[in-house]
Amino acid sequence: SSRRHLSKALYKLKQWLGEYAVCIAGDEHSLSLVHTRLDLTDFREAIRSDEFVQKRKALRLYRGPLLEDCSLEWVDGPRADLEREVRQIFQQVCETLRKEGRISEALAIAHRWSRHSPFEEEATRQVMALYTRIGQPAAALLHYRQCVNLLERELALEPET
Repeated sequence: SSRRHLSKALYKLKQWLGEYAVCIAGDEHSLSLVHTRLDLTDFREAIRSDEFVQKRKALRLYRGPLLEDCSLEWVDGPRADLEREVRQIFQQVCETLRKEGRISEALAIAHRWSRHSPFEEEATRQVMALYTRIGQPAAALLHYRQCVNLLERELALEPET
């Protein structure tokens, strides 16, 4: 049974990382990541950059919480750190686009930010402000009502005024 699980795990690793990432020599198994790119590494490089295009790249690379299916305690800290960094990048990119007058792009980022962090009121405020700026107050009000409903349904809270 253990050998079967190991065999399945090695097969999956080869699929994910490429044929040459898993080295098997007799009973010895090793993993070589020399020719493997990790999206987390690319993400961290992008957010450290001062270039706006790199910040946008970081948002394209982000696909969800770190090791989302893993419930081990050691993941909690790094997962929370990554989520904090992602929220900061959403805010920075949204703000830069808004200042540059690229409102439709800013609105798309703000919507993604709001979906990513549905309980973060700053994301909701950005969506509402951007809708208002493009002359769609009804859409801003609808987004607000959706936020209120979510807060009431999930947390039994009202938004800050």
